[in-house]
Amino acid sequence: MERLKHSVITQLNSKKSTIGTVDFTMQSFSANDIRCQLPALFVNSSVKVLFLPLNRLDLVSAKCMAMMLERSDVGVGPPIEELHLSHVHERVGETTCEGFIEIISALGKSTRLKKLVVTDTHLNYTEVSSIASILFDIKSLSSLVLRNCGIDHKGICKISCAIASNKSLESLDVSNNPLGNGGISSLVVALEINACIKKLKISGTQIGGVEGGKAIAALLTGNSSLEVLDLSRNHIGDIGASKIAISLRSNKSLLQLSMRRNALSTVGILCFQLALYHAKNIGTIIQSNHTLRYLNIDGNICGNEEVSKVAGYVRMNLPRSEKEVISSKLAWLLSSENGASDLEEIGTECIPILLSSIGKTGSLKAMNCLLKHELLSSPFFNAQPKFTSRGVSGKTLPILCDDDSSANATRGYNGQAYTNRLINAGQSLGTIKQRPSSNSMKV
Repeated sequence: MERLKHSVITQLNSKKSTIGTVDFTMQSFSANDIRCQLPALFVNSSVKVLFLPLNRLDLVSAKCMAMMLERSDVGVGPPIEELHLSHVHERVGETTCEGFIEIISALGKSTRLKKLVVTDTHLNYTEVSSIASILFDIKSLSSLVLRNCGIDHKGICKISCAIASNKSLESLDVSNNPLGNGGISSLVVALEINACIKKLKISGTQIGGVEGGKAIAALLTGNSSLEVLDLSRNHIGDIGASKIAISLRSNKSLLQLSMRRNALSTVGILCFQLALYHAKNIGTIIQSNHTLRYLNIDGNICGNEEVSKVAGYVRMNLPRSEKEVISSKLAWLLSSENGASDLEEIGTECIPILLSSIGKTGSLKAMNCLLKHELLSSPFFNAQPKFTSRGVSGKTLPILCDDDSSANATRGYNGQAYTNRLINAGQSLGTIKQRPSSNSMKV
């Protein structure tokens, strides 16, 4: 520790200092040591990351730090881009509180600060309000971490009001705070307005039950920018998980979701399986989630078989376009032994979606499946095409094949003409504006 301390002091006082990170939270740094290094820090121009122990800063040191941070844009002090504030030991004295507010208030005028981290500190309502107030003004801050700070539902309401109008914040971490369902609900309302935040961590925030599940479901439904969501170490349970899983079907932005240690049983895991791959029929597969690429369900009450199934369904979503994922899922369903025969009848509204989504892979089987369910007899088709056919289960099933197959000649079937008929039916439903290219659709 003493060596590290000596190394930091030496580099900080060097005339050609290139040190990028200064950590005053090391045990070997006392309050007096920090005060002695302030002059060197004031003239430094290389430090971008600064760690400060709040309970080792007296009021004079805190005010000097605040002045340095406030005037860094005009050449006073280093160009701080990341500021970490924490309590190394127990909280001491009223001067620490006053010093904290001095430092936070100075950040409101910064144009360089990109990340603010406050951890292991019990913040009162006044201190939380000081953080919220700078969110209205600061334009450069992209990441805010308030982990294990004792913030309750009142404090997060104050933060939420500021977040709703903030346009720069992309990452928010309020883990290990007793927010409860009420606090999460206020945060959800703010995030329905804020379209900038991409990463949200609310691990260990006492979310639970139906109310908590509904709040998260509302977030996934109303927010279109969120890509990473950490809900681990809460008490959401199976009912709450079912609400979240349903909302995933309509969500197109979320890439990573952690449901670790949320008291989920096999029922809750099944809800996520159905959200990712519901093999009831073609329509339910198309309506499944095709964008989620990471789902953590460790630490729940379920067997390895359920975990493996979820992992397999998530792998189907891995880095590909939504169109390719849908095509893969449909091909998997239609290529299974009983996939086509077990499908329930689907509505005609699925025809244009299917045509524009499945692509070349599996399109042949998909078309045969559509024909099997007699969708061609719908009023959207003016006349039945004449095909050579064979009986299947007492019904007539036209047989489709690739355009370049010689079998078309023997069956008297023009594949492209029939494809056009299907596309025209989709256009009459008003859901296809342009005809798919021949590369993406071939029967």
